[in-house]
Amino acid sequence: MDIANPQTGEITSKEIVGIETVDGVEMCKSFIDPNTDGVDLKMTYMFSEDGETVEWMYYDANGNIISHISVKDGTMTMTDMACNVNSYDLT
Repeated sequence: MDIANPQTGEITSKEIVGIETVDGVEMCKSFIDPNTDGVDLKMTYMFSEDGETVEWMYYDANGNIISHISVKDGTMTMTDMACNVNSYDLT
């Protein structure tokens, strides 16, 4: 699937690649290539069927995870490339 930014015309590609089980939750897994000029960034987006559990992982040009965001059981947890972790209650 391609998604266009109506303001810039940039195209983001999203490809569904399969199903993966994370912490006992079956999730749809997709890869996203934002195709942004000057930015070599890739993303993995996983989501449960009910939308209650999601995971975003951002990778640099070398494939290193630079950010990980997860939402599960009403809590959002964000981890940056320095391994700093912040959690937020979403309930």
